Amino acid sequence: MTIDELIIRVARNEATDQERRRVNKWRRELLENEEHYQEALRAARLSNKLPTQLKTTPRPARDIALCAEQRARAQTIGSRREQGGKWPWKPVGGIAGAAIAAVIVAMIVRPWPLRSGTIEADGQRYETELDEQRTIALSDGTLVHLAPATRLDVIRDQPEPEFWLDGRAFFGVPKDNGRRVVVRTPAGSITVLGTRFDVRSNHNDLQLLVIDGRVSVSDGAHEIAVSSGELSLVNSGAIGAVVRVEDPFEYLAWMGATMFFQATPLEQVAREIEARYHAQIDVRDPSISNRTVTTSFDGQEFEEVIRIVCGAVQARCSVTGRSVAVEAL
Repeated sequence: MTIDELIIRVARNEATDQERRRVNKWRRELLENEEHYQEALRAARLSNKLPTQLKTTPRPARDIALCAEQRARAQTIGSRREQGGKWPWKPVGGIAGAAIAAVIVAMIVRPWPLRSGTIEADGQRYETELDEQRTIALSDGTLVHLAPATRLDVIRDQPEPEFWLDGRAFFGVPKDNGRRVVVRTPAGSITVLGTRFDVRSNHNDLQLLVIDGRVSVSDGAHEIAVSSGELSLVNSGAIGAVVRVEDPFEYLAWMGATMFFQATPLEQVAREIEARYHAQIDVRDPSISNRTVTTSFDGQEFEEVIRIVCGAVQARCSVTGRSVAVEAL
């Protein structure tokens, strides 16, 4: 059976679980595969193989930081080391809870064990190996979590941080009176004011997913705005359409057990913790749902996460298994 035939079976909800996994794995492997997937759906609609109103999502479900892409980048990084280059970062251990996080779905099984840690940015270059994830903490409170086989240059960290990214990273930028943060990649640049977003750069391709806030992305000739829950692709240096993602948390599975929040409303924090821990959180008092949380986690137990969040918003939380009731004090 061809991949196009499998795509149609998945879209019609006729595929087996094994076929669905095969298609999702194929979509994750290359941006070109995702484009082919969307084009196959459009062609199927035109040929009346699918309903014209069928709802689909542009999701290379879960980890779009592909093993193949990472290996290629890791080989490039490795060649630099063989030529005498040195790793510019030094791990800083013992920082409880300062590792980060955004929104994570359930724990995933990776093809390799990932090492993690937090380091302080000092205007240098940071590179991760194939089996590493790293968190960079800037003096202004910006946190950057690097995926494996990623390179990040901190062009400057004050007064308005600017980065060069080759690979994948998740950014948490604190809101600070209109101060901008710029992330440049070979495919285009991203400008933010205060937000959390996931970005993957691969040569002339760029994928941007905004978790909260608003981000502008530019390919050098055009600029578009991307809002919370939306995804934008830059393919071969040209910006594509902005699409809404049904479940943005699936795209962040690569981060594993890390989460961080930057002035994030309690209601959204609750939804993200629910996704990460397969829990149910009931914020019973609307008066506290907009209280904000600024903190970070790196694999803490569910009860500890709830204790910290409830303390941050001054709420009373009753925990029964994975169900939590949140009320004002």
